[in-house]
Amino acid sequence: MRRPAVVGGEFPKPIQIVRQSCWGWNSGSQLGAGTTTDRSTPVSVSGISNASAVSAGSSGHTCALLTDNTVKCWGAGRYGQLGDGTITSISTKVTVQF
Repeated sequence: MRRPAVVGGEFPKPIQIVRQSCWGWNSGSQLGAGTTTDRSTPVSVSGISNASAVSAGSSGHTCALLTDNTVKCWGAGRYGQLGDGTITSISTKVTVQF
């Protein structure tokens, strides 16, 4: 079984992702659970069940490459890092526009 890989950014505290679950620092809703609550135990990443790779960005956001070759991102978006053409933070998943 292929498991998602995590590429860490410059988070003050790391997030960890295992089988579409995350835990750790969550100021930008980068854990994908729909809140900004820090988590010390795993919570399911809502709406993601088919990730083949995951990247934890350095600006409070997370992106996942899905098995259908689409990319979804969530969390802090103030610098446009979510890839949806906005500078808005979002706790739901957005599809990256290529």
